[in-house]
Amino acid sequence: MLGLGSVVLTLGVAEWALGRVVPSAVWSALYRTASDPRLGFELIPGADVEFEGITIKIPATRVRVSAQGLRGTDVVVPKPAGRKRLACVGDSVAFGWGVRETESYCAVLASTLGTDWEALNLGVPGYGAAQKLAQLELKALPLQPDLVLVQFDQNDRDPPDTQADDDSVWAWLVDHSAIARFVHIRLRQSAAGGEPEGESGKEGPVAPFDGEAEAHTAFEAMTALLRRRGVPLVVFMRVTEQETALVKRLVGLDVPVVDVGPALRGDARYGPAISPEALEIQGDGHPTAEGHRRIAAAVLPVLRQRL
Repeated sequence: MLGLGSVVLTLGVAEWALGRVVPSAVWSALYRTASDPRLGFELIPGADVEFEGITIKIPATRVRVSAQGLRGTDVVVPKPAGRKRLACVGDSVAFGWGVRETESYCAVLASTLGTDWEALNLGVPGYGAAQKLAQLELKALPLQPDLVLVQFDQNDRDPPDTQADDDSVWAWLVDHSAIARFVHIRLRQSAAGGEPEGESGKEGPVAPFDGEAEAHTAFEAMTALLRRRGVPLVVFMRVTEQETALVKRLVGLDVPVVDVGPALRGDARYGPAISPEALEIQGDGHPTAEGHRRIAAAVLPVLRQRL
């Protein structure tokens, strides 16, 4: 078994061989354990860090976290008269991984809707469907949104991500090693098909995580929650055959679903002809600033229909 020193050395050599590899922002500087276990972890209110990606070097971007724990400046509570709010719930795509605060699709949409609109960016990297539901209930609704946009992707089928304990060896590695971060994400994703044992095996086998069923349940709960509040909901995703059942279910609940796949493939309906490679951070997969702009262009007409 490798000791901590050997593990650190091995990871360090591997990262050196790959070239310059940096963490996004050290986890302990941007994230904390959430007080509500449904979230698992959350952004630290008041954090102000430079963001550089995981294993792919991207231009450093500033990340500010509001007093409410959202990416951006503080939100006025209660909502001032005449103001309207677009709440964007999602994971690292909604957060704006690798782009500036004002370049996220949420900020672009709010500014396009009009000067009386403001963006509530509730994206948190790593959040899955159940965490998005909790984020909507705990943090979005108290801020009185007038319209809610929820992003769906593969994270919503994965088991909820959690942070390791602050004093654990693994937490230290995840904080200091991009490769450890990558392994952490892969382990979480692979757990979706496993059969983990209870603590020390005493509780017996646990049923495999059914990501598809969990995603359906969470998105249906979001729909019901917002309907009771009278707040319109729009969902967007890259629609593939795997999403067919969820799309059918949401449409049956009168929730519009926007397929942003064509926009991110450079479809001319959403802007001048451009290579799809220019719409994603290469080797990373997150949208570039232009990718965010095209997501906004695809979603905007449907948002306007719901107002």
